[in-house]
Amino acid sequence: MRTKVKPEWLKTKIGSRFAFYITLLGAIMALVLSILISYQQYQNRVSFIQKELDNIVTANKSFIEQSLWIVDTRALDLVVKGFLLNAHIVFVQITDENGNTIVSKGKPDPDKNIKKTVSLYHHDRGRDIFLGKLTVAASKQAAFREAKSSIFITLFQSMLLMFILSVSIIFIFWHLVSRHLLRIQEYTRGITLEEQRDPLTLDRPMNRHTKDDELTSTVDAINFMCRNAVKAYRKLEDETSKKLKLEQQLKQAQRMETVGRLAGGVAHDFNNMLYVILGTVQLLMTREGEKSPILDDLRQIQQAARRSADITRQLLAFSRKQVIDPKVININPLIKDVTKMLKRLLGEDIDILFFPEPNLYNTKVDPGQLDQIITNLAINARDAMPEGGTLTLETANITFDLEYCRVHAGFKPGSFVMLAISDNGTGIDPEILPHIFEPFFTTKDRDKGTGLGLASVYGAVKHSSGFINVYSEPGKGSCFKLYFPACIEQENVQPERELAGNGMQPLTVLLVEDDDLVRQLTENMLGALGHRVLVAATPNEALKICRAQGKEIDLLLSDVILPGMTGKQLFTRIREIVLDMRVLYMSGYTANVITHQGIIDQEIVFLQKPFTLHDLEKKIREAIATPS
Repeated sequence: MRTKVKPEWLKTKIGSRFAFYITLLGAIMALVLSILISYQQYQNRVSFIQKELDNIVTANKSFIEQSLWIVDTRALDLVVKGFLLNAHIVFVQITDENGNTIVSKGKPDPDKNIKKTVSLYHHDRGRDIFLGKLTVAASKQAAFREAKSSIFITLFQSMLLMFILSVSIIFIFWHLVSRHLLRIQEYTRGITLEEQRDPLTLDRPMNRHTKDDELTSTVDAINFMCRNAVKAYRKLEDETSKKLKLEQQLKQAQRMETVGRLAGGVAHDFNNMLYVILGTVQLLMTREGEKSPILDDLRQIQQAARRSADITRQLLAFSRKQVIDPKVININPLIKDVTKMLKRLLGEDIDILFFPEPNLYNTKVDPGQLDQIITNLAINARDAMPEGGTLTLETANITFDLEYCRVHAGFKPGSFVMLAISDNGTGIDPEILPHIFEPFFTTKDRDKGTGLGLASVYGAVKHSSGFINVYSEPGKGSCFKLYFPACIEQENVQPERELAGNGMQPLTVLLVEDDDLVRQLTENMLGALGHRVLVAATPNEALKICRAQGKEIDLLLSDVILPGMTGKQLFTRIREIVLDMRVLYMSGYTANVITHQGIIDQEIVFLQKPFTLHDLEKKIREAIATPS
């Protein structure tokens, strides 16, 4: 008994389905093509019969008119019989001027016949005398029979053509795709995590057509996955807790709101610890001097602590909980630094271009907030360019006069620093454009966007007394133009200064801090600056000290959050005892907590933990200079 063996290129499930669909499609196309060809043949045959009918009528019209004029019915009868000798003509009728039938042969069928009717005249002395009408009808049945007989031949030819074409397509699909999928399937089934296999290769030439196609990308991805899977497996074998590893990976994937809550929860304690480390190291470096053998070790500790503090600030900036601190700056260097981070954030398929204005005006903005603005707009641009594209940043000096602002809604007169961020992505629909800055408005999926990104950009720009305009065309891209008021003040430059010889008069400082380590370090730092320090761990202790030595105290240095009351409430109680005392608040909490306590204010001096000796000295000077 013979066993039927499928061709190799039909053994795969995809190949079998592909063959079925191609064959089915070919059969349908062959049937449609045959019907169209047969219909065209039918139409051509009908047109031929129509022309033949016209020629016969034209050829016999003159003879019929003469016979009808002399009323030669015998001749008319012979002519009609001659008409019917044509295989296509089935009906002939001659009528007189009154419509009475003179000669009629055949059976008329208006639905299946091609009918032609002509008027008959006799020409006498320049006059045309109407004699009657000649009606001739030809049958379409012959044309239909011819088309019907040819449709099967045409169908066979079309089916044969489509079969050959389908087989060719299926074989090409096998050669280009299916056999390689079988090879990939065979390779992936043999993958194990215990040992590293040889890289997957396909039996096909590598040229400019195949080096970057989907199969090559798939092979590269599988090889990359295998290499990294084996490495990851071996690494996990050395780990004591696989569950902890998975939890850490899960935490990294949390949404921005979760990261914000996490940042706000840990920032205070973490900043306190960093403050203790940085402050202690700085005191030791000042005490030991430049020739100390442990100076290099102290600098390494200081560098690591500063990097940790930078990470904390970046985390708070990402979660929009950082303390706002506007400065007069030239934004070009900041944008240049941000673009380096954006290259890692946006991916390699997006090109980033920056065109700075050489003589750009200064403006007063919070650098961290501007970093957040650029990042939010860049992420939006990335989402609008799923297949890659170009992100362009540009700065310029712009001046608007009153006349210009009258005809351009939303613009303000004056000199501005313009920051334009544009992309060549999908653009924004005109119906959506008026709503993009509304809080919680988003076109993204619920699990991919909060709707606060552009709202926070709008609020940040407005907070800096600026304004924003958007230009977008669907399919061409978007351009966000941010305008910040130009500032005539010089750029804020804060170089590190030596503390020796600062000429600051020693003060008596009441330090109120509930954390033992932070309190001890701050006391040491104040002592290093030459100040006398009175220490209190609780608000009640501070009030007792004020009642006893209030007239000697120049400055209250208090944490914002204290046991039993806030720093602001404590200062209000102390002002009842000592009227002209100054205050400096410090905290490691985030901006939303501090704002809730009423500390963030232009007239109140605030010191964010962790801080250095230089920061402490500077803020003490500001606090003392503030009117009581």
